[in-house]
Amino acid sequence: MSCVGTSRPVAKKELSRDPRFAPLGALFDVAYVDRSNNAAAREAMKPAIDKLHSGVSVAVAPEGTRMPTERLGRFKKGGFHLAMAAGVPVVPLILQGAGDVMWKSSFTAHSGTVTVTVGEPIPTTDWTAETLDEHIAEVRAVYERTLDHA
Repeated sequence: MSCVGTSRPVAKKELSRDPRFAPLGALFDVAYVDRSNNAAAREAMKPAIDKLHSGVSVAVAPEGTRMPTERLGRFKKGGFHLAMAAGVPVVPLILQGAGDVMWKSSFTAHSGTVTVTVGEPIPTTDWTAETLDEHIAEVRAVYERTLDHA
């Protein structure tokens, strides 16, 4: 969600055992999250919160898993909880054309163009657990507007 300065990606725990992804995970210091266990997922986010507090950004895919179509999928709450807990803004990164360059479940990139739009930072200081769904919808609307104007 944020790309200012150094960043650390977050990925689902299952990818740590994928022989195609694991070397990349080690190279980029990926923080793996067990999505099947909420308590473990929250505990796994503590290092990411510490990184955010130290000025290192954390990159999170808002849809979680890449969608097989160009349609924008449902946004997962984990990255938004992380930003809220750390008190840092969400910076939308909208990728257009990434699915044409690297298809879902493929580790082979094809030639093409990917356009990256960096949105305005969205403060999370007034976010609460009760209003989180509203804020996620607002961030998703930024993605929709950007993608509709492509």
